[in-house]
Amino acid sequence: MDITINIKNILDELPHNVRLVVAGKGRTLNELNKTVQAGVKIIGHNYVQEADKTYQAMAQRVELHLIGHLQTNKAKKAARIFDMIQTVDSVKLAKEIDTQCHAINKKMPVLIGVNVGRESQKSGVFPEHVIELIKEISLLAHIKIVGLMTMAPRFDNKEHARPYFVKTKKLFDVIGQLTIDNVAVGYYRKTHIAKDEKGLFSPGSNITAFSNSLLSFGVCVCADIDKREIFKEYASQGARIIFEAAAPGLYGDQEDRNWQSGFNWWKNECRTKLSAYARTYKIHIAVATQAGRTIDEDFPGGGYVFDPKGEIIHATPDWKEGILYADIRIL
Repeated sequence: MDITINIKNILDELPHNVRLVVAGKGRTLNELNKTVQAGVKIIGHNYVQEADKTYQAMAQRVELHLIGHLQTNKAKKAARIFDMIQTVDSVKLAKEIDTQCHAINKKMPVLIGVNVGRESQKSGVFPEHVIELIKEISLLAHIKIVGLMTMAPRFDNKEHARPYFVKTKKLFDVIGQLTIDNVAVGYYRKTHIAKDEKGLFSPGSNITAFSNSLLSFGVCVCADIDKREIFKEYASQGARIIFEAAAPGLYGDQEDRNWQSGFNWWKNECRTKLSAYARTYKIHIAVATQAGRTIDEDFPGGGYVFDPKGEIIHATPDWKEGILYADIRIL
């Protein structure tokens, strides 16, 4: 089957919250270019040298992930060309990646390679040592642990591999309940796509609150503010605070009457709706909006924290970039 058709068929079958990584081992640049034209966003390479050729040819068009074992003496080049390293399995390797990323002012997302099948021919840390390894690696400033990677043993019957992936997922969930600095607890994918957001986001299918040992919380982006049911669902799952990030662009001149009207509309839209959600569902809501100007848009900025009564208890000035620090008691 033609590569382009095959890739498009695979992408059509995948859930929206799954990202396809194409393995580039032994493939020509022409073959990889066809996968990109078909919609591939990530190419995985087993070897640094092979990946370097892809990096030079198409680094601006795709993400490059290292999916093979990394030797410490190749970490310098790996830090430069890869967007993610999926096979970190030792403190020694992590420290070398951290050192090389520090030199180029980069923070590298990594996956912990788990040898879930305890196979002698495979690299990776055994499941019972993963949490200990994560705690040590999380202290490194130029590495961000974003998940686990595993390969199940090979079986003629694919169903026999399923328990190994289930075991790894359970381990991932356990880690998500721990409070470990520098470790992502999950990913958010928008479930509501507004008309002007189509093509910018791939919608997700589930609204799932994030949790750690301290609290549960929700995340919303842009036009999610129009969907009361998203806030309701987060609250029903036990979320005590919801973070909303928005970029309300206003076109035209700041002195223009229509522009001012648009600004006032946004402030009223933001405050009225979020205040109502906070009050109705007895939750805190923290909202941050983009500040500054692009070629043809102004962004008013403004950060607010609403309490469960729907009242604004902390706020930043409009039109100014800044960070809002707020001490709030969440029961």
